[in-house]
Amino acid sequence: MPMFYLPFAPAHTSRGQMTLHARTIGDPPGIAAAVRHEVQMVSEGAPMFGIQTLTAQVDASLVQERMVATLCGSFGALALLLVSIGL
Repeated sequence: MPMFYLPFAPAHTSRGQMTLHARTIGDPPGIAAAVRHEVQMVSEGAPMFGIQTLTAQVDASLVQERMVATLCGSFGALALLLVSIGL
């Protein structure tokens, strides 16, 4: 896929957010302060940002699918219960 660089200010106004991915070894929250410091050193006007692990991002993106799977499983269990008692 073709890509090109856009400065943060124009990209921020058109897309609404910016993502920075950093691969770490060890405790990600412990490295967050160092990452924030380096970003501020590179760009003094950079906004503050939240730190989130990849696991947390994946979990947040699958909330709806997990809810539907749980609901379907519950209805399946209820159907099995009704069939087993002969209703």
